[in-house]
Amino acid sequence: MAKLMGLDYLIQYRKGRKNVVADALSRCHEEGQTTTFTVITPDWYREVEESYEGDSKMKELREQLILNPNSKPEYTLNQGVIRYRGVENVP
Repeated sequence: MAKLMGLDYLIQYRKGRKNVVADALSRCHEEGQTTTFTVITPDWYREVEESYEGDSKMKELREQLILNPNSKPEYTLNQGVIRYRGVENVP
């Protein structure tokens, strides 16, 4: 829900065979076929990631998490953003 809040979108119901995208995603993976997903990253993720460059402690923490994600158990790195106990950590 949080990802969708920052987007301008329209939800439309499509009946049965007209909804071919949903149908394709619900099928089992067959040999020779690939599935592609689009991930939308909000602008503020990039801004937060860039803010780490000006903070030596955050920059060091990010580098540690890249090298060893388990080095700091209370911290996680998700799409370039550091989270402390699941909450975004902004310097």
